Amino acid sequence: RVFVESSAQWEWDGTNWTITASGVTEAGPRIVGDFGRGRILRFPLPHFRNTSSGQLIAMMVGEVEELGIFFGEALSTPLQHGLTLIALIGYMVYLNPWMALAGVAIYPLQIWLIPKLQRRVSVLSRERVQMVRGLSDRIQESVTGIQEIYANDTVAFESSGFRGLLEKIYQVRIRI
Repeated sequence: RVFVESSAQWEWDGTNWTITASGVTEAGPRIVGDFGRGRILRFPLPHFRNTSSGQLIAMMVGEVEELGIFFGEALSTPLQHGLTLIALIGYMVYLNPWMALAGVAIYPLQIWLIPKLQRRVSVLSRERVQMVRGLSDRIQESVTGIQEIYANDTVAFESSGFRGLLEKIYQVRIRI
């Protein structure tokens, strides 16, 4: 049994690697050359004088490799999860068909509810990011005007403003 599972995992990893490698093979020429339309060959001439070929190669490999990994995982991950789900449902039917039916009956509710919850989390996350940016602006403003803050003895006032912003950010994080 262990041998069969290990062999299946090895085959799955090999398939993932093949998909990733084919993505890298397809994207590589487009970045380098591809009949004069590639990105690297369109750099201005002074860029080639100031940049070593090693840096260009590292940049190209980094871009192509990440792109290939993304495409490989974009295809293989949903497939793997779908096959795992089918296998688990089959195993549940084998063990107890009624329990399997109860488990599968919950899926429509999950398909309806989870996107609504994800949308809410996305909205709250955007709100939190805006608040953090506001806090960052406030800190930048305070650092820029630190001499005026000390001269006018408004340290306590500024600190209370930061506390209020941090509390709001904390409340949004709790709602997430």
